[in-house]
Amino acid sequence: MNNATAALSTKWANKTATIIRSGVIPEGVIGSMRKILARAINANTAAWMTGTPSCNYDDAGALLELIAEHNPQVTTEQANKGANWLYSQLYTPTGAIRRTEFVEQFTAQDRDIVLYCRDNPRFDLVELYDTQQDGARFCSLFPVYRCHGPNRTWFDYVARAWQSGGNSFIVNRNR
Repeated sequence: MNNATAALSTKWANKTATIIRSGVIPEGVIGSMRKILARAINANTAAWMTGTPSCNYDDAGALLELIAEHNPQVTTEQANKGANWLYSQLYTPTGAIRRTEFVEQFTAQDRDIVLYCRDNPRFDLVELYDTQQDGARFCSLFPVYRCHGPNRTWFDYVARAWQSGGNSFIVNRNR
């Protein structure tokens, strides 16, 4: 454990750190973290914005580091949902590859991983991606998920609208 997460200042931050360290993170916790951490980060960069009593700027940074360090798995239910969502974005109900801009982002190996993942779903939360890295004025945090395939293959992607099938894009490929 690094020093950044040794002394978190709020009950919520400590509870969230415990969940991250447990190795499995529920979907509801990811949603809460996105909102609370972004609010804490934004309040630090804009004096007129109010923060949150649940988390301060330092705790937000420590929790983001903790996610990157532990890469907790999502729950089985969420992994199944993610595998089905990815499959439905790539393939028609008859199994043909869709011809969309979204699908063009996937290599043949990525598509093989999605097919494998449908029967063996495993996703990790590898980071909460901060849109300020792309020049946005304020922080919005989007989960970056790692989809695992056979033989230690994987790809990471950002899901901006996990359940609703919104915009997604690949941020890293098999390393």
